[in-house]
Amino acid sequence: MTPVSTANVELTRQAYLAMNRGDVDWLIEHSDPGLEMHFLGVAGEPVLYVGASGIRDYFRDIAEIWDSVEYMPEKVRDLGDRTLTILRRRLCGKKSGLRLEDTVACVCALRGGVVTEIWAYRDLDEVLAGARLDP
Repeated sequence: MTPVSTANVELTRQAYLAMNRGDVDWLIEHSDPGLEMHFLGVAGEPVLYVGASGIRDYFRDIAEIWDSVEYMPEKVRDLGDRTLTILRRRLCGKKSGLRLEDTVACVCALRGGVVTEIWAYRDLDEVLAGARLDP
């Protein structure tokens, strides 16, 4: 039997693969119906997506701005009932063709083999300090 925390790390890795292939159905299947995704918009404003419709809305919003987005997890860390992922994102602007690459951190809460909440941070120091972690 796989320990829960190991399963959480693997679920987190699989979720980023699903995001890269745009597999909304896989993401919905592996998310709690009340999933809350706490993200930041283009201007840094807080954006909340909720449930299956929120996952669909997220992909719709991304497609309006970006021609492509690639998520590359560099480190997925087991925090028990949460995971911390440090990842690189590669983005290509839909209208401008501008290519960007940045590093973000995501904390995922998991329960019973599904994701229940996600928080995304652009300030890695903030998330590491808040979680009392070392880089």
